[in-house]
Amino acid sequence: MIFYGNEASYHYGVSTELGTKYSGAPLLHMQAMRDAREKGIKRYNFWGITKLDEVNHRFYGVSQFKRSFGVEELPYLHAHDLIIDPVKYRLDYAFEKLRAKIRHV
Repeated sequence: MIFYGNEASYHYGVSTELGTKYSGAPLLHMQAMRDAREKGIKRYNFWGITKLDEVNHRFYGVSQFKRSFGVEELPYLHAHDLIIDPVKYRLDYAFEKLRAKIRHV
């Protein structure tokens, strides 16, 4: 958890197959929300969810977990790149696309 200003951010999490059967994540999030409330923090940021109709997205299940807390969804703008060097940017972009294809992401 990152506590900064008026926001508590769930930055990163991980799960395993065993963890889906005996998951401690809901309890950890509830405690983090309590801790944030005690600090006077009003916003708990789950760091992104998929759209409701994106059922084939690899993070759909994680998004459903996040929604299960009955939270209000507040959309943010996606990250945007500020291109300083167009040639290096295109090379990096091509490399990342290839890497994603190889990793099936």
